[in-house]
Amino acid sequence: MSLARIKRIAAAAEAAGHAVIADPARPELRDQLFHALAEVVGPSFTPDGEKPPEVAGLTRQARVWAEIVQERILFARRFAGTAAGRSASDSIGLAYNIRELLGVLHSIRQTADAND
Repeated sequence: MSLARIKRIAAAAEAAGHAVIADPARPELRDQLFHALAEVVGPSFTPDGEKPPEVAGLTRQARVWAEIVQERILFARRFAGTAAGRSASDSIGLAYNIRELLGVLHSIRQTADAND
């Protein structure tokens, strides 16, 4: 995947993540984040060719964090209205996972910008 496409995907996922952190009680924002992360967790979210190795490492990290966030969102959906569901959608815990992901996505965009 080209660095430009990776940057666009990272920017979209960042925007969706910031929206959830700003208003964690809105399930539609979590759904938007879930869908925005679909391309991040996909196997094609890696730089093509001889791109900087640090971008490849960062995309692997982003996939892991994106999978964690998606799993928390799925679990909260599945068990909505139960104590387990409330725990999974706990804004502090979910926000932590999203912030970790946002840091990696931001690093991807900065590294890609530096190598353009």
